[in-house]
Amino acid sequence: DIQQLINIQQQFKFIPKLEFYTDGSLINANTSISHMTFGFYERINDILFTSSCSWWPSSFYTELFGIISALIVCPNNCDVTIFTDNQSVIQNFHSLRKDNFELSTRKIFKLNNMNCLWITLIEIINNLNLKVNLIKVKSHSNVDGNNFIDAAVKNAHTNNEKFLSLNNNSYDLISYIPKWKNIPINQNLRNFIKKISKAKGIENFLT
Repeated sequence: DIQQLINIQQQFKFIPKLEFYTDGSLINANTSISHMTFGFYERINDILFTSSCSWWPSSFYTELFGIISALIVCPNNCDVTIFTDNQSVIQNFHSLRKDNFELSTRKIFKLNNMNCLWITLIEIINNLNLKVNLIKVKSHSNVDGNNFIDAAVKNAHTNNEKFLSLNNNSYDLISYIPKWKNIPINQNLRNFIKKISKAKGIENFLT
């Protein structure tokens, strides 16, 4: 999947404007066989990419991963429009854009969830000097591009060979991501510590 993204990146190398439809899908939530897929469809050049991901199973995670995969293939200084049906992702994105995508360590740890993905998204935008606009598409509104990527991402659940993960050990904005049992803590750090402390307290009380 990395090679496919590199190939797409080469195709877009000299294109100043791109339009993506992105989507994500989670099946069998809250079970041991949960599965997440995501992807993008670039409308102007008719390019499709889908893959799967792991950790932190949620629809929000897959939607955000789809947007990141689209941004990865953009050339420097590109004008990017992304159509998504996830209002929560758009609201969080606009909140970060208000601060010109500048995140201090304190702000990173105060993010409610998916801080690793938000750091990745911001660093891609800043490093490539992208102009990014997210536009809400109503779910089930029969928009061709949205329908196409929705079906493609759902079909990707049947392909167990496609997989993509992020490198959580190398960021410009922060030197170290806190981990729990070698898994990055991808939520508000203070709330996570409170939950762990509470769980430990209950465990000690019952033993």
